[in-house]
Amino acid sequence: MNHSAKKPDSETMLRVLESEQILISVDQLARLLDVSPRTVWRLRKDKQIVESLRVGGSVRWRLDDVKQWVADGCPAVTSGESNKPRKRKET
Repeated sequence: MNHSAKKPDSETMLRVLESEQILISVDQLARLLDVSPRTVWRLRKDKQIVESLRVGGSVRWRLDDVKQWVADGCPAVTSGESNKPRKRKET
């Protein structure tokens, strides 16, 4: 594996990811927001970022939710909203 490969910039990532409803990781979200992954975790803990969800043992964010949150000026999550991952209904 080539570790010297350049990571795609935020604009390139967005063009690729916008083609579908997609979930992004903490690292991807951090790159899009130009912050550290630690800052994303802190924003999540403090309910300052859109709701995340769990996929197996991983935490993901809906790209569409993130884009809308940024378009809205990155408001804090209101007290009526939960930032805990949604539980899936048993089938």
